[in-house]
Amino acid sequence: MEQNRNAHNKYAVGYIEANKILLSSNVIEDFPYDAIDVLKDQTDIKPCSFGRAENKYGIPVKSFGSKSASLHENYGRYILFYNEKEVRYRIRFSIFHELGHYLL
Repeated sequence: MEQNRNAHNKYAVGYIEANKILLSSNVIEDFPYDAIDVLKDQTDIKPCSFGRAENKYGIPVKSFGSKSASLHENYGRYILFYNEKEVRYRIRFSIFHELGHYLL
């Protein structure tokens, strides 16, 4: 029973945080909105595609531990790596999923 209560509380917190973003964002004007724009507007997290990470920085995609997106912290700064080859709705879901980890 306690586990259900904790899951419900996490859902409630996530719901409240999502609504705060919807209300405070300067970039959400219509739907669907761009997840990277919201990420930049609401946080200091730097987005970086898997392809850019591999080509510019020499970071192999396999090192991320996910085929969709991965949030990494380094010296107090966060980078969200995402798979730009996925379909648009999947990229949006993956970015917001990682943002949820960051906020919660």
